[in-house]
Amino acid sequence: MRLALPRSFLNAACLGSILLLSACTGAATPTGTPIVVQTTFMIVVTVTPAPTPISGEVSFMVFGEPAGVQAFQNVADAFEAANPGIKVTLIPVAGSEEEYHAKLGSDLAGGQPADVVLIDYDAASEFFETGAFQPLTEMLAASSLVKPGDLYPQPVEAFRSDDEQMCMPLSAGSLVVYYNKTLFDAAGQAYPKAGWTWDQFLAAAQALTKDTDGDGKTDQFGVDLHPTFNQVLPFIWSNGGDLLADGGKALALDTPAAREAIQFVVDWQSKYHIAPSQAEEQALDGGGRFEDGTLAMFIDSPETMPNLHALSDAPAWDIAPLPQKTQAANILKSDGVCLTAKAKQPALGWKLIEYLASPDGQDRLAVTGRVVPVNIAVAQANIAPVGIGPLVNRPVWLDNIPLIRTVPPLKHWPDIEERANEEIESAFYGHTTGDEAVQEITDQAGPFLQP
Repeated sequence: MRLALPRSFLNAACLGSILLLSACTGAATPTGTPIVVQTTFMIVVTVTPAPTPISGEVSFMVFGEPAGVQAFQNVADAFEAANPGIKVTLIPVAGSEEEYHAKLGSDLAGGQPADVVLIDYDAASEFFETGAFQPLTEMLAASSLVKPGDLYPQPVEAFRSDDEQMCMPLSAGSLVVYYNKTLFDAAGQAYPKAGWTWDQFLAAAQALTKDTDGDGKTDQFGVDLHPTFNQVLPFIWSNGGDLLADGGKALALDTPAAREAIQFVVDWQSKYHIAPSQAEEQALDGGGRFEDGTLAMFIDSPETMPNLHALSDAPAWDIAPLPQKTQAANILKSDGVCLTAKAKQPALGWKLIEYLASPDGQDRLAVTGRVVPVNIAVAQANIAPVGIGPLVNRPVWLDNIPLIRTVPPLKHWPDIEERANEEIESAFYGHTTGDEAVQEITDQAGPFLQP
């Protein structure tokens, strides 16, 4: 657009600049009065139109329990409020993570995936290999809202592949021990704290496992966890064990350190019965038992936080670090958001991803307890959910971050995990031994680790 300014304006401007612009002056009269030469000319001003706000509908597929899904809905609502022309359609998928991955794979194969999808980092590598997601590297480099240097490096690196940022992490989570303070008080047990040992943990769990009504059946259990490979790995690392051997061509489970750690965990149920049996777990899982006050300790990630937040009668509880043997160790528990390669609205998809990883989006997720923010400043400012607290030990989430390790970004790692989970669960519930689980996991993982 070009604007021609009126002559009167230009003459006034010329007179106002008479001492600076000699071209605007003529010869002076004998009395010293200047002669103004009226010159007609044009100033051209180029005006750049304001960008048109983008609008439309973006789809976002997530998994988790209802309280966790609601956390994402709350953030989606805030995103819509900040971007009035954009509508977010949240697609929650019920069931296990394995079922979610199967649906995602089916949607991708059918060419109808959501624009943005939530995924856990240890399952992401198989999708990276198939080109399911658009790299975010260039968009991230151009972002004014998200700077990689403002984020914890471990989760950022976990979502990279071939020097590309494939997804944006939302959490720098880990595993903690959720514990019921009321049950600890009633049993005269000291609250767990940093540096507590495996032996102290076991003694507390045994003291907290009780038949409260005298009918010969355990009504209150000392501890529970999801008996999976990822939940066992921190105990292997804490005992000085490793995950991979032979240059990554084999698992390193056939060592005294790894065997002892695996046996320590499976003994909780199969030997000491301080955790529910398989039938008891199917009747009411560990999360439910902790929420109703009949479980003293529950080992889990931040995903448990929204559930507790949603309870009006949640037990008095807090969190503590994992017990340790020779050293403290933990595992990354992080979900990320990815832009699918066949997204119908890639521009809107990136805008949503950018918001979720921005300080504002991270702060809103932190309030729900669903994540330990990957944004360092947000994590340090607010990592406890509003309405439950105060959690005395909430810095545990931050203290865990330097201890975090990750599983390898291998295409077939989800296949290895699936088989390892079955063997760990079988040993945990007494169907097999820890040594048998080690042998089966090692044998089944071998072919997937070959080049």
